[in-house]
Amino acid sequence: MPSQVGFSLPPDRWQPFLCSISCYSQQLCKPTFLLSFCLPDLAKLQDQAGEVAAGTFTLCPYKEVRENHNIHYSESETAATSNLMISLNLPIEAVLPELLTAMQHSADAILEAPPGAGKTTLVPLALLEQPWLGHQKILMLEPRRIAARSAAHRMASLLHEQVGETIGYRMRLDTKVGKHTRVEVITDGILTRMLQEDPALSDVGLIIFDEFHERSLDADLALALCLKGREIFREKDDPLRLLIMSATLNGEALSAALCGAPVIRSEGKQFPVDIVYGVATQPRDPIVDKVVSTTLKAIEENPDSNFLVFLPGQGE
Repeated sequence: MPSQVGFSLPPDRWQPFLCSISCYSQQLCKPTFLLSFCLPDLAKLQDQAGEVAAGTFTLCPYKEVRENHNIHYSESETAATSNLMISLNLPIEAVLPELLTAMQHSADAILEAPPGAGKTTLVPLALLEQPWLGHQKILMLEPRRIAARSAAHRMASLLHEQVGETIGYRMRLDTKVGKHTRVEVITDGILTRMLQEDPALSDVGLIIFDEFHERSLDADLALALCLKGREIFREKDDPLRLLIMSATLNGEALSAALCGAPVIRSEGKQFPVDIVYGVATQPRDPIVDKVVSTTLKAIEENPDSNFLVFLPGQGE
């Protein structure tokens, strides 16, 4: 007789874009394996599980798992099942439970996290399956086109999908969304146009303002229009939720402007920094030439490293 294995989902084991399932054998009364899967990628993982478990594994979405859905699994198949757990180990994961709780009980929230914490790519995916979102979409506002496109591609890759499926982006003269898209990464002007066409944003459950510290006129206007549209057009039991994210924002001041919205902070990670000085330049020396030569030298001296180069503007 095959042993019965129950699914459970402890809140402290919740992952941003994975549904972590602890599978316990009722005969052994101890964990037998840990299985995690990407929610939009059920069919692919079901194929993988079927290969491992001879087709006896019934894969269930998150909501069904929460209802203590049971499956039957033989002990030999349980022992043969591999650990499919995936972890990005990013600083933002430590505050995700606090953020999820805040968004559950408040229409507005502020997230302060340093660069590289993972807020841009993990937070939208963490909020995607929240019960209060239902079948509505998430819009994430990015101040620049390249940032919007890069964020969409990164999130789609985490879900093992192409851009335009669960994750898409929308900007002037370049749009990749589909009928199943749940997260749209957009630019400031697109959100303003969407608000003009539908001030209630009836099919949107959450708007994320990323890098809000840049404080462009379009972003400030969009936030004001979202607040006013929510006040006039949305019902109290279906508010348009707003999440403000930034690395250097004065969260307390913004919280006061948003009627005491909760502020969640991620400490991030710190690493040692070495400062290396090059040859002094003259005021009229072309900056591009100097940056190119400095970058090439850095690549030559550190062939196994990655590089981030800051330049004054788009022209450079």
